Amino acid sequence: MKKFNVSIFAILLFSLTSFNTPKLTLEDERFEWSVPVCISDSGYTPFSGPIFSVINSNNIIFAYTQSPFLPPDYKNINVYVRELRNGRLSDTINLTNSVYNSYWPVIKTDRKGITHLIWGISLTTPSAFSLIHPTDVYYSFYNNGVWSAPENIFHKDPIANSNAYSNGKLELDSRNRLHLLWVINDPITGLRFYHKIEENCLWGEIKEIPFRTADYDFIFDKNDRLHLAYFRPEYSGGYDENSVYYRFSDDYGESWSDSVLVHKSGSQRGIKVQILSDQKNNIHIIWTKHLTGNKTGGDAIYHSYSSDGATWTEPKNAVPQSVDGFLYFSAAMDKNNKIHLVYDLWSGLFLIPVKLCYTCWGGTSWSVPEDIVDSAEWPSIELDSLGYLHLEYADAMKGSKYYTKTTMPLIVKVDEKKNNIPQEYELNQNYPNPFNPTTTINYQLPENSFVTIKVYDMLGKEVATLVNENKSAGYHRVNFNAGKLTSGVYVYTITANNFVQSKKMLLMK
Repeated sequence: MKKFNVSIFAILLFSLTSFNTPKLTLEDERFEWSVPVCISDSGYTPFSGPIFSVINSNNIIFAYTQSPFLPPDYKNINVYVRELRNGRLSDTINLTNSVYNSYWPVIKTDRKGITHLIWGISLTTPSAFSLIHPTDVYYSFYNNGVWSAPENIFHKDPIANSNAYSNGKLELDSRNRLHLLWVINDPITGLRFYHKIEENCLWGEIKEIPFRTADYDFIFDKNDRLHLAYFRPEYSGGYDENSVYYRFSDDYGESWSDSVLVHKSGSQRGIKVQILSDQKNNIHIIWTKHLTGNKTGGDAIYHSYSSDGATWTEPKNAVPQSVDGFLYFSAAMDKNNKIHLVYDLWSGLFLIPVKLCYTCWGGTSWSVPEDIVDSAEWPSIELDSLGYLHLEYADAMKGSKYYTKTTMPLIVKVDEKKNNIPQEYELNQNYPNPFNPTTTINYQLPENSFVTIKVYDMLGKEVATLVNENKSAGYHRVNFNAGKLTSGVYVYTITANNFVQSKKMLLMK
């Protein structure tokens, strides 16, 4: 075969793969999503949204609940975990494997690389109490490839129509301690808000937070101030789930500031809220609400922020108002104070999930939303330390859960901006390495150059041409997809004017 034909074939073979995804613009580069990986394909997974924790760019832990749908334990709902490492998905592990029912797991990896998992369990038989009312909170952690035996960290005697655990959330403080907040629904006292702190995989005493909340979110800033955003319920005449409030604590939840009204919604019902902190310690709150008070979905996603927690900007639409509905969203803040937002768009007429969409906030306004994938719902996103955006979502028709990530980092460092020209040529080591099947190659040019980057196998045969064009002075990156190559060592070489440099990379399938 002639080399010309091989080059043309390679260019086609290693072009980026997308699945109706937006090509996210960042400086002069374009970004896409990797091919989705199916995490759970056994049908609907009740009492669990897509949740995962990123240990690093190439190592992700997933957790979900699922009923076996088989006798004799078809009524049971167990907690399952899987690990994706270097492109390889582990077998499924059933952590509970019991006659009980599990609910709403939450997961977080600390700075030592230990992954912590919390979930609710109903220790009553299905015939005695409702299946949707857990009585206990359980905990397990993952370290050195092993999950610990689940342990009970909270128990509440079962009462009809009570709920000992819902809406649990986990965050880390600067001392690498894990904080768990969750809500109890008591038929007598109403919604009660609880807090526990973990250190070295041991949990402290439970503390009741002295105010009420419906949906909420919290985060620690770099000074260890705990920021809380929530919809505040009122007990005289029903619930006021419409208005967004803010509080903070400077002593890890021992005491709290007075509440601050961020936005009074009136009849517009609040549905979901998320709070973020940027590098300047500004606090951002994002929430959905429904203009007509409908409880099944929102038709607006709003954003407000504050530098001191006392004065908040006028809320602005993060997404243009639509006749369709927004039910779930997930947001992440990067190191350049840019907010990335993924949400599901539902048919306003039939309440059917239509697609996932992406938008971002760069400091002044939100970008035009772009489609990611059709017939999907319940997105969950997380940014890793290198700037890759990870996404898990549910297939709206089958209930299966899928995972993907951006094929390149979304964070541009200060020294990578266009007005900052490097002093010399350089070809960087690809990342991740080893990889399967995509990796990113960064390179820099001190002057405008005609650049070629080619990939060879260990026999010296060219297998791909990644770059073959004029490039301006500055910092550049290119993505390499080796989906149809066999495992092994490959060499990539850059030629730019009189500069030539080669490096090795390892493909592991």
